Amino acid sequence: MTLGTWEILAGLAAAVWAIGTFFVTRRRELAWRRTEFVARESKYLDNDAEMRECTLVLYGKHPVFSVQQFISAAQAETLEGDQRRLFEMFEKHLNFFWRIAYAHVALRTLTRRDLDAFSIYLARICEHESLRTYCLSSGYDEIAAAFRRLESG
Repeated sequence: MTLGTWEILAGLAAAVWAIGTFFVTRRRELAWRRTEFVARESKYLDNDAEMRECTLVLYGKHPVFSVQQFISAAQAETLEGDQRRLFEMFEKHLNFFWRIAYAHVALRTLTRRDLDAFSIYLARICEHESLRTYCLSSGYDEIAAAFRRLESG
């Protein structure tokens, strides 16, 4: 081999190394961003007063509103006062979990391991037969799809 051939091989090796380093660094950076996203959303879920109140509804511990009342309110022609506020608040709660599920199911930007951070909430939503049915018929079907993926391992 001539000196020119060695220079070409060295240049190719450097290019391959640079490309490999870029992809490894990019993968770590994306993993870190997912971690930041999961931590930020978990903190929001824990610290936002409305989200905490909806979690109480989801667990059947809210003093005046239940999942069944939410389902009944969804079917009502009109809502007034506190019932309207609680209904809208619980819709916001479902929308939050829909975004998380959508990021996993449709966009594939969250991994299954990332989704595990929200698995207990997805399970609680899907354990309520009427709430799961509501989700499937109201545009929140990614919640049930994400839960099925978590269940299947």
